[in-house]
Amino acid sequence: DPELFADRIQFACESLQKAQSRAQLNFFIDNMPIDDIQCLDVDQVSRILELAKNSAALRDTSIEPAANDLVREANLDFARTMNKIIFIHQPLVNKDAARDDAASAC
Repeated sequence: DPELFADRIQFACESLQKAQSRAQLNFFIDNMPIDDIQCLDVDQVSRILELAKNSAALRDTSIEPAANDLVREANLDFARTMNKIIFIHQPLVNKDAARDDAASAC
């Protein structure tokens, strides 16, 4: 059926465009600087470690390097999430500011 084939092609093209947009967004977010982004504070890190070391087997001090690596990864994920929030909401702030500037000029 040609209509079914055309629908499948249209769906494939739309899916490709969505996937490319998502990949581009993730690329931009991953390459944003994280130097000025706040990290998890000491209290949050201590609560995470306390909850993670809930069982007796995990209280062993030999897993400290792995725990530190996991905390570092959590900090990177936190910074990436903060960058994503900034990136997604920044155009809205700029549009609102431009709209306010245009309104004040009138």
